[in-house]
Amino acid sequence: MINEQKLILKSPAKINLGLKIIKKRDDGYHEIETIFQMVSIFDTLTFRNLQSGIVLKTDQDKLPVDETNLVDKAAKLLQQETGTQKGVEIFLEKKIPVGAGLGGGSGNAAFTLMGLNKLWKLHLKKKDLMKLAITLGSDVPFFLSDCYAAIGKGRGEILTPFENRSNIHVVVVSPNIYVSTGSIYKELNLGLTSNSKDINILRALLVEGRVEELGSCLHNDLETVVCKRYPALNEIKKKLMNSGAVGALVSGSGSSVFGIYLQQKTARKATTKLISKEWQVFLTETIN
Repeated sequence: MINEQKLILKSPAKINLGLKIIKKRDDGYHEIETIFQMVSIFDTLTFRNLQSGIVLKTDQDKLPVDETNLVDKAAKLLQQETGTQKGVEIFLEKKIPVGAGLGGGSGNAAFTLMGLNKLWKLHLKKKDLMKLAITLGSDVPFFLSDCYAAIGKGRGEILTPFENRSNIHVVVVSPNIYVSTGSIYKELNLGLTSNSKDINILRALLVEGRVEELGSCLHNDLETVVCKRYPALNEIKKKLMNSGAVGALVSGSGSSVFGIYLQQKTARKATTKLISKEWQVFLTETIN
């Protein structure tokens, strides 16, 4: 919804259906190949025009509202790059768990760039917003790209969109564990990732709608590191598989684990079965 003073946007989550680590780069980041897929878990961002300043508010007391929050950082970056004196109050309603490998913060940053470009009438082109997005984080360009599924290369910012013709029902289990992506990459042994599966096989299955074959092709080179540090994630994977999933995987650097299901009925039963005080459970689906 948009008018002269207010804009409301829904910021989706993502899962990584495949994640292959190629090498460590000279700039300290890692070269990757991944498949990003948006899923229907949403944060809500409400923007209201102010004469000046940036005010960020959230519905979660523990969530920072300074520049350590990518929403605030994105808004200030846009101000600096355009020289605008306009201000905004942003209310962030969080549903996507934080530090869970679901891209909540990255999506929030991307939608802040898009939202303020509209609200402040800056008329920046998508390529200009993309240049800002990559400075905020490796996953931010995907949420800015208008594609619901894409292969990501480089740091994840080199995107090749594709049409996912598979209607995938997804159950996401997010334990109350905050994972630092940087710390997981530091523990990664690249010598153990050379035999990981080909991203293009996954892409072909998605394009052709062969969901029943996806389970054996899901892979994440970071999963071994994350599960070694947090053994509970292996138990969640087993519970998802025992509840009828055709495949289960840690998303990104964790801590969320998702299972994919052929039928919504099975996914719904699994969601009910997996409800626990130890984690959040989301019944969701791919956005195509």
